[in-house]
Amino acid sequence: MRKGSDLAPFFFIYTMKKLVLIALLFSTVVSFAQHSISVSVSGFLNSDGDVLVYLYKEGQKLKLDEAKFKTLSSSIQKGKTTVVFQNIPKGQYAVLVLHDEDLNGKLKMYSFGPPKEGIGTSNNPKGYPKFEEASFEVKEDVTLAIEMNYLFR
Repeated sequence: MRKGSDLAPFFFIYTMKKLVLIALLFSTVVSFAQHSISVSVSGFLNSDGDVLVYLYKEGQKLKLDEAKFKTLSSSIQKGKTTVVFQNIPKGQYAVLVLHDEDLNGKLKMYSFGPPKEGIGTSNNPKGYPKFEEASFEVKEDVTLAIEMNYLFR
């Protein structure tokens, strides 16, 4: 039978292995830090329906019928709304906002082409931008202000 002093090296090695494992886990968590993107949207013409906020990451097309990285929805209060995307890794992103007045989940269009419902994008470019025009970098928490656009209204 071993005496307590004979087990001391075993416990020391066991404790050191645990400390190294904890340090490795902590460094992995720190290197994959996640961030948030707070999106404040204003300029709604009414409070009908919902607001759909789409987050696209680099390599995706900024189109409603394309795959999105994340989607949030919200109601409109006094012509404004705010949503927050959580757990976003570092990278290039763009936001597209749709005022879904009729709650059909789609952008209603005029027969001659332009949208009937309001849209907005990060960086607030005019028209319907490409990803590059609306993109922004996430390397820390980000706050965006987007103004809605309504054509022919």
